[in-house]
Amino acid sequence: MVVNHGIPVKLMQQLQVVAKQFFELPAAEKEAVAAKADKDIEGEVNHEEYTKQVKKLMEKLLGWLSEGLGLPSEVLTQSIGGETAEYVIRFNFYPPCPQSEFALGAAEHTDIGALTLLVPNEVQGLQAFKDEHWFDLDYINPAVVVIIGDQLMRMSNGRYKSVRHRATLDKANMRISWPVFVAPRHYVVVVGPLPELTGDENPPKFESIVYKDYLLQKIRDWALEDHPLY
Repeated sequence: MVVNHGIPVKLMQQLQVVAKQFFELPAAEKEAVAAKADKDIEGEVNHEEYTKQVKKLMEKLLGWLSEGLGLPSEVLTQSIGGETAEYVIRFNFYPPCPQSEFALGAAEHTDIGALTLLVPNEVQGLQAFKDEHWFDLDYINPAVVVIIGDQLMRMSNGRYKSVRHRATLDKANMRISWPVFVAPRHYVVVVGPLPELTGDENPPKFESIVYKDYLLQKIRDWALEDHPLY
């Protein structure tokens, strides 16, 4: 988790209020703005100020992660496309579940993209998998949760690991979270182990592939396993 992240707390609170108001609308009103089945799942709503603040934090984190690999600070940001990288915000809604021990809000998964910055409301529910156990994340408001995704693992040749995580449900309270994902543009960026991190003694552990092709393969795998898209 990151504290003192620079994103105005008031802005984070406003997003939570808007998300809660939307999810509490009658089903018919929500369905009226839903994307059609034959349309792209990504919407066109522009959360400009929040996106600007998150982008600033994202680039700072990617800079530190680059330096952690012994590389110049701009390498990871440039490797996912620099200014062409895609930022996607999503709002997750997890209703109360009286028998929460028998259900999950989100099945275990890793994120497809490079890096995810997630903020939940005050209801706990995020878990991460480590050493064969699931651990609860004790969220500290108003921190930002940082989740390493598949592309960062592949670019670092496995030195950074994508985080296997899931969301549980609360028996009495509604949980909301709003992650922002950063990833390469689907059609143009080839992602694989960075040349600076591979060699005779450290061969590539992953193939280099156009991000779109990786994304489509991951979606096919999830469809076969009956997983939702993350």
